[in-house]
Amino acid sequence: SQARYYLNLGMKRVSNSGQLQFMLNKVLDGTWESKYRKSEEVTEEEKETEEEEEIQTVKVKGTIVDAVTGSGVPDATVTAVLTQKPEESQVEDNFQASADTKASGQYELELPAGTYRVEVLSEGYIEEQFEMTVADQNITNQNFTISPELEEGEIRIVLEWGAQPTDLDAYLFKNKFNIGDPVFFGDKGSESFGAMLDVDDRNGFGPETITIYDVGQTWY
Repeated sequence: SQARYYLNLGMKRVSNSGQLQFMLNKVLDGTWESKYRKSEEVTEEEKETEEEEEIQTVKVKGTIVDAVTGSGVPDATVTAVLTQKPEESQVEDNFQASADTKASGQYELELPAGTYRVEVLSEGYIEEQFEMTVADQNITNQNFTISPELEEGEIRIVLEWGAQPTDLDAYLFKNKFNIGDPVFFGDKGSESFGAMLDVDDRNGFGPETITIYDVGQTWY
């Protein structure tokens, strides 16, 4: 009958079915001993371990960006929660992974393929949630923008996009007819004016951020 054997080398195990392979463990006296066993002797725990070893992951890297300054946010917690997985995936339904950002705002996660809800938490910032899809290739620029907490009566508009085009511009008019001088890259406004362009990104991805400081009865 066909048997399955395991080859253990330190912490690494290699399995093979249908061929005789030996497990060689060096004993303390310098000699070697060989052991083998049939597949019927494999425990349920070992079977589960073997299945886990087959799960492939990819690296997801990016930066958590402050919507007002455009700089990276240090010490933010990034949590990816699996919401949908491929049909053949053996990943647990409630799989999740977390990482804290470095001083530069960069983070790194290792995730199996699937769709994720990404939650970003940092003291002094509004809690944000995003959706992210992970395939079978590493992701190196999965950036997320989070906004500092707002004062009562304030509104913040954050524009994000992909690598191309490198520049998108936002215009804010202070009336419903879109006439007069808008807030934009040529006239960034001010807090005393009631609205200001905080960030004008020109390198792709964004953010392009405008904060309205006094909503009042004004049309925007």
